[in-house]
Amino acid sequence: MSRLHMLTKTLILVPLTLMVVACSVSPKQMTDNDIKERVSHDQMKLYVEQELIFKPISFNEAVARALKYNLDYRLKMMESALSAGILDMATYDTLPRLMASAGYSSRSNYSATNSMNIENGIISPAFSTSDDKSHTTGSLQFTWNALDFGMSYYRAHQRADEFLVSEERRKRVAQNILMDVRSAYWRAVGAQRLLRKANDLNTRVHRALLLSREAETQGLMPPREALTYQRLLLDSVALIAARRQELSFAKRELAALLNITPGTDFSVVEQQETSLMPVPYNVSELEEFAISNRPELKEEDYRRRITAFEAKRNFASLLPGISFNTGINYDSNSFNYNESWVDTGVQLSYNLLSPLSIPAIRGAGKARAMNDEARRLSLTMAVITQVRLSIEQYRLSLNKLEIARQSNLVDQRLGAYAQAAANNQSDTELELIRVQTRALNSEFERYAAYAEAQAAFGRVYNSLGLEVVPEGFESLSISELASQVESHTRAVQEDVFAVKTMTALQSRPIELRVQLPQAQQSLSNLHAVQARVIEALMRNGISVSKANQPLQLDQERPLLVVSLETDNASNSKWSLEMIDTMGKQIGYQQYLQQITGTYSIAQMLGESEAAVLANIPSIQQWLEAQSWSLNASHITQAGSNL
Repeated sequence: MSRLHMLTKTLILVPLTLMVVACSVSPKQMTDNDIKERVSHDQMKLYVEQELIFKPISFNEAVARALKYNLDYRLKMMESALSAGILDMATYDTLPRLMASAGYSSRSNYSATNSMNIENGIISPAFSTSDDKSHTTGSLQFTWNALDFGMSYYRAHQRADEFLVSEERRKRVAQNILMDVRSAYWRAVGAQRLLRKANDLNTRVHRALLLSREAETQGLMPPREALTYQRLLLDSVALIAARRQELSFAKRELAALLNITPGTDFSVVEQQETSLMPVPYNVSELEEFAISNRPELKEEDYRRRITAFEAKRNFASLLPGISFNTGINYDSNSFNYNESWVDTGVQLSYNLLSPLSIPAIRGAGKARAMNDEARRLSLTMAVITQVRLSIEQYRLSLNKLEIARQSNLVDQRLGAYAQAAANNQSDTELELIRVQTRALNSEFERYAAYAEAQAAFGRVYNSLGLEVVPEGFESLSISELASQVESHTRAVQEDVFAVKTMTALQSRPIELRVQLPQAQQSLSNLHAVQARVIEALMRNGISVSKANQPLQLDQERPLLVVSLETDNASNSKWSLEMIDTMGKQIGYQQYLQQITGTYSIAQMLGESEAAVLANIPSIQQWLEAQSWSLNASHITQAGSNL
């Protein structure tokens, strides 16, 4: 008996000891190898499966790469996928339960008992059993609870709305990415375009400083004048350095948005500045559009439905619980009369105290609804304010851009004059560098103003909640997605922005013809003047597709004719004539200049650039008139076709 007691005690203590040992957990810090493994895994996953960069990145390609590879957007996509998975799980919760079970039991002896007569207290001396020592069991039970079904039904609807909330958040992240990419990209274009000029000018500035110090040392320049000049020159250089640093950061910011591997050398397409959309005038319509389409407000709509379903779930929990169950059972016990049988039952349960919670549930539901409405109204007001502020910021940025363009034109003309004067030995190289430094700084400011205007338009675009991403883009390549993004955003903008013009005027390429007097009519002079004029035009957003091609009466593009005439009175006259696609003159301007000394090719180049720069506003107006003419003819043609 004592041996049996010891065996029983051992059988109890051994499992208990194992349970205590298994449940005792001590903190364990991450090892260096664990951290290194995690770092190596993360670095490998950060840039996996990305298309390599083989050419300069365009704006639309930048947007496509951000949508495909930006980690914030990837996270939102994963959250949407998680919500979809949770929704599927919630849908299965509404199904009835079908439980299958099987078992086997065995004991060392029979489960035998005797009995006592309750009337006389006599205990039966015989022991009996109704169970085999070993037997198997099995069952298949079908259970359906009406209350559980109702609760699961409402919860599934909530999960469905939560999935839609995650989709709206994903759209919002995509819109923010487009806004950030737009700002960073155009600042990167300006930085890349001006970096070479800044480096060249930096070299010349340091050489000019050395010359100035030498002139001061040798007594060729008064010390006060030399120091003042050096101070102005250094101030200009410092300002350019600050601008250059500010714009150069945009490339690093763009690389982060596109998830480009650090250290990767890439460039952006130095495309011409596209015409910006005019300031919208239908502000009330845009406000209504924003209220209807902003993802944040759509999210609030779904949250209101989630709150409504939550109130229904709470009231449904007060209803009686009705449970239906039926099942097939099996037991191999040989003492059973039937080894298998079917049982069916219905059960009704109800908490008699649940009605006491009705006022609290109703009050909580009302409070949630009021809170949702207050949050939605506050967000609606914020959206309306954002729309108006973004439009006003866009208006101010366009004004700032126009001032920066005018200032840059003045500085470019001063630079052209200084170039011609310096080459004609009527001014000093030091003054030329100072003027060119100021011109480069104003060009930095113009590019910065243009990037700021693009960013301001991006904020308008963002404040309206405009769609960015075409559906089902995950399987597209970068080039395919870039093409779809371009067409998608253009279609969205044309549908939404009602502007005073019939269509936004885009910069149209022109053809160029340069004509020189017979005395200067050499091929080298012609090519030099042509190159200088093209550079001045393209620097100010006017692209040239052809130069000095045979004149046609019905050419494809507007033609700009730049002509030079000289006389014996030491005067030069530059004329600019714009001819439309049908051969009709739509603009004419003259630019007079007095010739000093020998009329050199350097002076001719400076004057040609100055003549073009002086008439940039007129050329733009001529192109705008040409665009209006084409638009009117297209509209007339469309009307006649109708």
